[in-house]
Amino acid sequence: MVAQLSRSRQAVHVICKAAASDLRSPLSITQMEQLTGLTGRALRYAFYEEYNCSPLEWQRNLRLDRAREFLLSTAKLHSMKRIAFDFGFKSTQSFTRYYELRFGEHPSQTYGKPKALAGDLAALDL
Repeated sequence: MVAQLSRSRQAVHVICKAAASDLRSPLSITQMEQLTGLTGRALRYAFYEEYNCSPLEWQRNLRLDRAREFLLSTAKLHSMKRIAFDFGFKSTQSFTRYYELRFGEHPSQTYGKPKALAGDLAALDL
């Protein structure tokens, strides 16, 4: 059991590293299985153990967090469609829906907001 847990944690680390290296092309469960040699079910258990979410949810949250960092640190030079694509979303609508669920605001509300103000607002749980 200990060896399996160790292998599972290693698999989670491998997937996290691979997912972070290319945000534009999210990994599928099949790709994760091929990368780690574990089944999709074993990967789900490992991610729930480590992060309390599925591998796909973790990956989506990573992309959303990085997109938020980008929106907070960049002047409004890019379209929302381009930003959604650059962070691995197939459409502006899906990006916006998941972004609003995660952060409680539309991405355009975040775009160009001073980082300190965004952090203060997040701390207040508004």
